[in-house]
Amino acid sequence: MHVPEVKNAIRLYARNGQSSAVLTRRAVNLARQSLYLTFRLLNRRHLKGAAIAVSSDHGKSWATWALASSLHASWADGWLSISLPSSNLAHRTGHAAGATWIIDNGIRINWSKINAVRLSVEGQDKHASVALDVAELGLADVDRRPAVAFVFDDGYTSILPATEMMKAAGLKGNVALIGKCLQAPCSGNLDIAQAHALQDGYGWDMVNHSMYHVDAVRNYVGPMSLAAYGRDVARGQAELVKAGLNSAPNWFIYPHGSTNRRLLQVVAARYPFARTTMPGEERIPFADPHRVRTFELHYPKDTSEGSGDATALTPASEVLVVRR
Repeated sequence: MHVPEVKNAIRLYARNGQSSAVLTRRAVNLARQSLYLTFRLLNRRHLKGAAIAVSSDHGKSWATWALASSLHASWADGWLSISLPSSNLAHRTGHAAGATWIIDNGIRINWSKINAVRLSVEGQDKHASVALDVAELGLADVDRRPAVAFVFDDGYTSILPATEMMKAAGLKGNVALIGKCLQAPCSGNLDIAQAHALQDGYGWDMVNHSMYHVDAVRNYVGPMSLAAYGRDVARGQAELVKAGLNSAPNWFIYPHGSTNRRLLQVVAARYPFARTTMPGEERIPFADPHRVRTFELHYPKDTSEGSGDATALTPASEVLVVRR
């Protein structure tokens, strides 16, 4: 259960330099819980960096997480809720890539006795301010029964060999289907009969991927855009229902992973969960159920061996997205 610690309490400004705040409190056990953070970054084009850091020696040394790595370019200045993992994704300085904790060289962090948290933001333009707002900072339970969900976006027929391999291994998956390709067959995409074979014969779930599969942030920008986007989402769902393929009625998959504050609200009115293409592990319950993050594979660039190495790093849950 999420326990709020700080609400509507922190705003850090910076120009050509860094601003930071250190919060001290009783020791918390991040080996058993993860940090839950709701934040936003304002005026990001002038941002040099923003981070949250934790310490087990009252601020003498730190493990640092870069907050900007959690944001998608389309999200602009909106609020984001994330749940940060503990020591399982920690690396020493100079040996990490992507979103992870970076630990000062030669330092051992005692994750069971974290006693300080530092928030910081840094600007790169002396004429323009940047800001880090934190609306909520607290603790979230660590998922002790991690899971992996396999999602094949767009419903291409090229996934069929993989479905046979997964069946042989006793694994099931999900396919994000495009409504227009159910209404009239698209070249290279699963038809209704093939989708039913996976759903009814193999126990797979079919997920709404919208009717038209367009980048919503770029295409739904006018005064009537929200209503049009709502029709796009609803028509995709209606095609699944008509075909008897609406087997994952609680989930929506954003086309191209693209969303923003306004579009998210349209989806949230219809679906309790939605998945992006933003990278990152997840905790259950999700920090932000309408911006669920993923570990993305692109065929043929990424290999199964590589994906296995990545998922072995953490006991948290992962949503594996496979693209051709």
